Amino acid sequence: MNVLLTARGFLGGVLEKKLKEQGHIVEVMGRDKDVRIPANFKGINDIDLVIHNAGIVSSLKGLEDPHTTYETNIMGTVNVLEFCRKKRTPLIFISSCKIEPTSRLSWGSYGVSKVAGELIVKDYWKIYGVPYIIVRPASIYGMTQDGVSILGWITWFIKAAIHDYEINIEGDGEQRRDSIHVEDLGNLLVKMAGLFYEGANKAYEVGWGEEGTISVNELIRCLEKKSGKKLKTKTVSNRRGDPNSLIMSPEETNAVWDFKPKISIYQGIDDIYDYYLTHKEEFKKL
Repeated sequence: MNVLLTARGFLGGVLEKKLKEQGHIVEVMGRDKDVRIPANFKGINDIDLVIHNAGIVSSLKGLEDPHTTYETNIMGTVNVLEFCRKKRTPLIFISSCKIEPTSRLSWGSYGVSKVAGELIVKDYWKIYGVPYIIVRPASIYGMTQDGVSILGWITWFIKAAIHDYEINIEGDGEQRRDSIHVEDLGNLLVKMAGLFYEGANKAYEVGWGEEGTISVNELIRCLEKKSGKKLKTKTVSNRRGDPNSLIMSPEETNAVWDFKPKISIYQGIDDIYDYYLTHKEEFKKL
């Protein structure tokens, strides 16, 4: 099968590798083919499936630059769907946990862009017959994610613990997040690609649910125990548009796709910490 990824990046890089290992041919748009520009889709042919993973993925970036966030996440998605409509190609759309019901009092521009994206994807199915799968992953983390203060909070905290960077704790630090390791998410997406029509035209939440959640304070305590030192922290105000709790409901996903994540949150933290500790120079970006 010929698969088009609309971005490489953290998830895209893992997904490209896994798809190729399964014998699929993968084309990646990347930075040189921005989805915001319709002309960048010209010359792309013979695609059996599009996985739309491009976009602004930071809530803070969304707050700082809503125009670019809407332009990328909404109009970029329209351009991808136009390609799918014209080429009669099905779509897997990577949405976000930020539209999960527990967060709907505080979407922020990033969340709004993903809500709009989902509505547009569904409308292209109803009006134009473009088949879709919507994937709403919990907070994605993993070994190759070079987390920074505005994106990739788990890997950012691990990096900060190793390099003695200061960590901002928003409010009381009791915010809870469900999480999914990128290896688990990648495995699910490859399965969805191969068995697309067995679960098409639905939205699926991906994560552990309640058993996979961790709070900011719990992660701090975990890393302090692991590093044997007190971490540098600073209490700041809560971020606008950021929900207190994000916990997925993955029951339907697990049933339809015969899926359950394998890497628990604490196993993932241990693996990444140990890897970063022996590759310090690779993970220093603030």
